[in-house]
Amino acid sequence: MKKFLFISALCCLMCGCSEKIADEPKDSGNETDKNTPPITVVDFDNMLEFAYANLSPEQQQDVKNINAFTFDLLKAINNEYDNSISYDLRGNFVVSPVSIAIDLAMASNFSDNDTRAQILKLLGIGSMETMNSICGFLMDKVPQKANGAYISISNSLWHDSSITPLTEPCDLIRDVYKSQIESADFADAATVTRINRWVSDATDNRIPEIVSPAMLAVNPAIWINAICLEGEWSNKFNRKYTTDETFHGTDGESQIKMMHQTMQAYIGIVDGYSFAFIPINGQNDLIVILPPEGTDITAATEAVAAMDHEYIYSKMAQGLTILSLP
Repeated sequence: MKKFLFISALCCLMCGCSEKIADEPKDSGNETDKNTPPITVVDFDNMLEFAYANLSPEQQQDVKNINAFTFDLLKAINNEYDNSISYDLRGNFVVSPVSIAIDLAMASNFSDNDTRAQILKLLGIGSMETMNSICGFLMDKVPQKANGAYISISNSLWHDSSITPLTEPCDLIRDVYKSQIESADFADAATVTRINRWVSDATDNRIPEIVSPAMLAVNPAIWINAICLEGEWSNKFNRKYTTDETFHGTDGESQIKMMHQTMQAYIGIVDGYSFAFIPINGQNDLIVILPPEGTDITAATEAVAAMDHEYIYSKMAQGLTILSLP
């Protein structure tokens, strides 16, 4: 079996703080007022409408299965992180399960029946037709520019000039996945530069390079998905409420900057886990999950994965939230 490389490039740029916020209360002279973030209110009227309206019942179930794949992936990455990465190399990292799912979906269109069946089983999707329709829905609906926020999804297939991909799946991923398809000499160092330039352009220059000559030497084809999100909080955090605090991480405590805001937000508590929806300009939201004190990341991932996510949404309600984020 030939090996192929799947690469996901994820760029998230959040402009989190401003020097001031709208409707800041006048200084009363009270020391408590000076150190307490003012309350901001967000219009959440349409925020919790589930985006299933244009999906068939089969697609809706497959979306739920992809969500389950997401948590299975996070659990696997966490186990690999704990067991295989030395302490001195550990740090923060970002992973995009949807990027990996899209890469696998594109590749499955070129795969033999056995490989395709394994990919469908992994993602929990019933058929190739449903998988392509879901990914096509994402490509049509997710990329947007609105209210100062920008989100893009870019796909590409790079193959060595010594091989010729099948015409039909090439036409499909161009049409459905909006994928660019490029033939290049993988032994030429200039190909590495071309691919890295594509990734840099697709992520607004936030990820300048992602492949190396060693990668191309052992892979005849590379599928790349790049997601770029740039935006501002709908309600900006005021810098004067940022403080130095202790962060309690898996590998110990550290001193970091924490930003604070008191706001009306959609919040909920399920099985001791607190959920908060924090709006970003446009039609996007950051979901913050706070596990019970003393819960490690492995247990938290497994617990949230086992929850009925529609039930979580049903438990959300507007409430006053004191939000603190790194």
